[in-house]
Amino acid sequence: LVTPKATAFSIWAVIFLSQTVFCICQMLPHFRGKAMVQKGVGYYFIFACFFQAQWTLEFAYEKIGVSLVFMIHIWAALSDLLYSQYNTPSEGTLVEFWLLQFPFAIHCGWVTAALALNDNVLVVGNTAPAHIQLAVGIISLVMLYAIFVWVLFAIRKATYTLAAFLYLASWWIHFGLQPPR
Repeated sequence: LVTPKATAFSIWAVIFLSQTVFCICQMLPHFRGKAMVQKGVGYYFIFACFFQAQWTLEFAYEKIGVSLVFMIHIWAALSDLLYSQYNTPSEGTLVEFWLLQFPFAIHCGWVTAALALNDNVLVVGNTAPAHIQLAVGIISLVMLYAIFVWVLFAIRKATYTLAAFLYLASWWIHFGLQPPR
């Protein structure tokens, strides 16, 4: 019930391309000493990459329960990274945003939605009754919307990028359900 339209998965190209740009930029003298790289990103990105690789293998071999554990770890690493960046003094420039913050916000936004999807895949894969599948689907969507509202209205500095990608994921889920089967 929360499976997005297939074209939604093209977001991985944007995520990995933007993170490749970050990897190159953070090695350059102009960026490597910046607080947003050293304190904001820290080692969280390495953890996220490690868990992303593990999730990919487990999901590819359809070990959905184990892949869910790795998805939770990816989400935790990216959430910690965003929290660290949130509390790191920012220069507030567009360059800093697009090169040092955006790649992780879109990754975290998409992984948040993918975590909901992974939960539902596990429930469906275990052939749970239809009412359980429906309940898990509804709870997943409610959680996505709750996070959306929280990052926009409940914190001191709204996180628009994360909210935008949660909205985009919801939009793709909507179109994934059209026409309803």
